[in-house]
Amino acid sequence: MQVVRGILLTAAFFAVGCSSDGEETKDIVPAETGSKDRGSAAGGKADCFNCNEDGPGAFQELGLRDSFWKVGDSWQVAYILHADTRAQKAPMKLQQPAKTDAGMVVLNFEVVDAGEFVSTETRPTAVIRITQGEALGTVGGLIEGEIRLDEVTAKIDLEIDDLWRAVSVTEYSGPRGSFPNGQTITADPREAVRSIGGSFPYIVPNAYVGAPEENLPELPAQLAEIAETVRPGYADSKYTHFDLDGSGYEAGEHVFWAKGDAWPFMVRTSSATGVLISQN
Repeated sequence: MQVVRGILLTAAFFAVGCSSDGEETKDIVPAETGSKDRGSAAGGKADCFNCNEDGPGAFQELGLRDSFWKVGDSWQVAYILHADTRAQKAPMKLQQPAKTDAGMVVLNFEVVDAGEFVSTETRPTAVIRITQGEALGTVGGLIEGEIRLDEVTAKIDLEIDDLWRAVSVTEYSGPRGSFPNGQTITADPREAVRSIGGSFPYIVPNAYVGAPEENLPELPAQLAEIAETVRPGYADSKYTHFDLDGSGYEAGEHVFWAKGDAWPFMVRTSSATGVLISQN
């Protein structure tokens, strides 16, 4: 497989931390402050920003599922990447030809831990582990041009509470990387949860009660074939549509979530489009 480095939805810069005996330790790096509130023209906080903080959680208030994630929940998402950033290392030239899609990526998501987070109130949390995987069965046969995102990132642990507020992101690298024991970034709860430092293209929406029910926009041909295989008639179904920044479908970040699913059926950003291909 080809290796693609640095396909980022957002980026942060990290410092390496070591213990006094030379053994690498998990770093704790705070998120930047002052980031723009997202998801509300009025500037509301960008999680389930009009959910009741004393209520049962985002899934129930939005009517998407009956309960929060639990340990053992798992799913896979197939992404098509819209740009190959390796070409961006060369000096930019005027009137460059449009870049072709970089290829397909499959990510595994699994809930590996549950806990609580205390801020102004105590909310349950879930730790979702993200690794690069491989689609199996019929869907696997439809994925062409699958690539490796990088040779460094081994896994990411994403911790969020039941109002979909980010608590932390911990990134682990493999033998060739700098953080085999993990590096934790405390996340800004005003921001929609997305890839903070690694190259994995994931995103969880800031949500709002009363989001519209809409059909999916047109998918790239390869993803459309996959979507029809995993959910026949997907194009005629309605999904809860979260417009993450209000800048329109082509330019913005969008999530389309089917009721009952553990994860959005479709995610669209400027860097990648993903479709849910399996869930337990």
